[in-house]
Amino acid sequence: WFVGARPRPATDSLALPEESDDDDAPVDVMEDSTAEASQSWLARAYRPALRWAISHRALTVLAVLLVFAGSMAMIPLLKVNLLGESGMNMVSVTQTLPAGTTLEEAASAAEETEEVIAAEDGVETIQTSIGGGGFGFGFGSSTNVVTYTVVTRPGIDQTEFESSLMDTLEAHAEAGDAGEIEQSMAGGGGGMLGSNSVDVTIQALDDASRSEASQMIVDALEGVDGVSRVTSDDAAIAPSLEIRIREADAAAYGMSVTDAVGLIAISTADFPVGTVTVDGTDLNVYMDSGEAVETVEDVENLDLGGLPLSEIADVERVQIAPSISTVNAVRTVTVSVTPESDDVGALGATVQSTIEGLSLPDGVTWQMGGVTADIEETFTQLALAMAAAVLLIYVVLVWLFKSLIQPVILMMSIPFAATGVVLSLWATRTPLGLPSLVGLLMLIGIVVTNSIMLIDLVNQYRRRGMELDEAIMRGGQNRVRPIIMTAAATIGAMIPPALGMANQSSFVSGPMAISVIGGLLASTVISLVIVPVLYRIVEGRKERSAQRGRRRA
Repeated sequence: WFVGARPRPATDSLALPEESDDDDAPVDVMEDSTAEASQSWLARAYRPALRWAISHRALTVLAVLLVFAGSMAMIPLLKVNLLGESGMNMVSVTQTLPAGTTLEEAASAAEETEEVIAAEDGVETIQTSIGGGGFGFGFGSSTNVVTYTVVTRPGIDQTEFESSLMDTLEAHAEAGDAGEIEQSMAGGGGGMLGSNSVDVTIQALDDASRSEASQMIVDALEGVDGVSRVTSDDAAIAPSLEIRIREADAAAYGMSVTDAVGLIAISTADFPVGTVTVDGTDLNVYMDSGEAVETVEDVENLDLGGLPLSEIADVERVQIAPSISTVNAVRTVTVSVTPESDDVGALGATVQSTIEGLSLPDGVTWQMGGVTADIEETFTQLALAMAAAVLLIYVVLVWLFKSLIQPVILMMSIPFAATGVVLSLWATRTPLGLPSLVGLLMLIGIVVTNSIMLIDLVNQYRRRGMELDEAIMRGGQNRVRPIIMTAAATIGAMIPPALGMANQSSFVSGPMAISVIGGLLASTVISLVIVPVLYRIVEGRKERSAQRGRRRA
């Protein structure tokens, strides 16, 4: 005879007897050796602590609540940043020369600055960009702005290099006529990954009020603690000449406005008139009129094929911004505040409180932007994602446990994951940002799993006739080892990125790993105490209510 048997999965920790017709019928658990309490050193160490916690439930709950409240009170002590350091070995520097600087003067100044940058230890490559497009005489061009992109050698301390470079460039700017030099993008974050400055957007219907408000904010923020630099795009306005074609006068000479503009462009801009080939290389050929145009009178007397410009156009001095920004058709000015450290959240709060204390001109409105707005939006979206995750987990647990209360007990481990995250970020001086919050989102599912492992076994023991306290004690002793092993395995996997061994991706994986390690440590330790205690409180009341009901019956 052959007898077929269904194998029991290796993951089963408790061999259940055949189901009886009466699901509530008690079974002698002592007949099953797997119901015996584990005698491992972890179980022996855990048993006294669990017994004390169950015997002093009110004191245990109070102590755990104090720990949670204390950790939440430490949140204002955390630095806040969106992404932190990006790990890129690149820094961008902007040099703003005096308004009216020509392209040749800007190129000469750029060569001097390049020599200063190249002398800095750790520089590998320098890329320089001067000015922007447009015709001559400032038709929207920005020839006074020079941008340097500096690529450093791998392996150097990027933060220390950036600090040393900026100190050297600031000394260079103060020593000569090098204009203003500022760091526009750091390898530590921002730039291509998003804004790295706290921006204030100012709106007003008239230019005077907008410019006045911009200057008031810049003056108020300069010298504030935590502020490295304050810039306003309103300060980029440069003196220019505006040429207005008189249509009637141009028509009298047989020209349309388009024809007149074309003649002016040919006379003022450098257009190639041909090409020559020298040693296999094509070179553009330009024609020079030989007449220097340096004053307004020179422009008015500009020769347009024998016709002076003043005969068909008016030339006026104006102030023109290189770029114009609008929001809902209202022109805006942006004041950008560069932080000294990576605590952008504290700087944003300081900037906001400072501006709120100013008496800005009537009709001026302002709002926070830049990395501050990015942080607010990102944190809000992640908070919604966490709330959705908690809700989905609760629905699944209600379906599995056929109870509305027990899933709440299981999910009590989630808040203490936040406790561990806060403590770990504070201890390691790691900013609270997107990576660390993603780590907290991961923890929501991980820590609940540990609680499920514990309470599910306790429920099995109770269904088989074991007393409440003994079921909790034995379930805790038999589950403490796999719970600790699961947490230890996850923490072990997170140690390399937490130590920065993920190279350039460490700016994301590092804070996330630190959050997971801290949250898992705190949640595992606290949950092994508070979850059984809460279970004992809830189930104990249910048992007492059932006993009173049976006595009345």
